[in-house]
Amino acid sequence: MTFFLTYDAGAAHRYKPDIAALRRAPARIVPAAGQTSGDTWPRHSAMALAAQLGMDLQEFPGNHSGPMFRPRAFSKRLRAVFEETDSSD
Repeated sequence: MTFFLTYDAGAAHRYKPDIAALRRAPARIVPAAGQTSGDTWPRHSAMALAAQLGMDLQEFPGNHSGPMFRPRAFSKRLRAVFEETDSSD
C-alpha cells in the first residue's frame, strides 16, 4: 500500500479518460462498481464514467474484491450483464 500511495495514487487521481475515444472504441465498455463499495473514489469514478458515456452503472456483488470473495454471485451477475448488453446490440 505504501508503494501505491507514494507512486501510483497521484497518477490515478489525475488521469482523465478520453471519452470521445472510448465512445469510438470497438470494445464494449461496461462501467461497473461493487454493491457494497459505498462512498468511495473507485465507485465515484465508475459513476462519472457511466454518466459521461450515457450508460447505466452496473452493480456487482461485493466491492472491488467481489470476484475473490463472492465468485459465484459475481460470475452470475457478470453473465447477466453480458447477456443484457448482447441483446441491446
